Amino acid sequence: MQSIEAISFGPQGLLLIGDGRGSQVVAVDTGDTTAKLWSRTELKGIKDQLAGKVAPPARAIEIQKMAVNPASHTAYFAVRILDGKKDLVLTVDGTGQIKEFALDNVKHVRVPLPGDTKVTKITDITWAGDRVWWQRRPTRNSATRSLPSRPLDKGAQCVCFSAETYHVAHGKWETKAPFAPSFPMRRTARNSW
Repeated sequence: MQSIEAISFGPQGLLLIGDGRGSQVVAVDTGDTTAKLWSRTELKGIKDQLAGKVAPPARAIEIQKMAVNPASHTAYFAVRILDGKKDLVLTVDGTGQIKEFALDNVKHVRVPLPGDTKVTKITDITWAGDRVWWQRRPTRNSATRSLPSRPLDKGAQCVCFSAETYHVAHGKWETKAPFAPSFPMRRTARNSW
């Protein structure tokens, strides 16, 4: 894996990772499926605490994303160590204990993104039942891509959805605006609906 830019969870502790630099989506079986109650109600200075585990002081890390595993209630943080540009995943459990979630020797599936998809960064990823949706940067249009989640495998075909947004302030349809489903939308030629 070349980067860990976006994370979220699917069912049964399945961790989804968006790796823009590696031009892939990775699904990891965390095995973390036992629900644990939180005894801590507050974690002050979480960035300092995370940095203390990997690269003190805290200014040496950047928190990319956070996702809570719905199966175990453990918080997962995608963290970038700025010196050396290394990405890793740290976990915080209900007692406040911080650990690294090692990605070595884990059950996983890598799905390469289509060669015609120029990706510099994956900004978001989510599980939506029968699809895994992800958003990339740059986004010259409001394009979102999806992969079938059943089965999620190397041969999965990516589908692109895009929308134009109507701006009432200046009365124009645009593709450069962020996706805003509260506005009226119409399908564009790139849609695969």
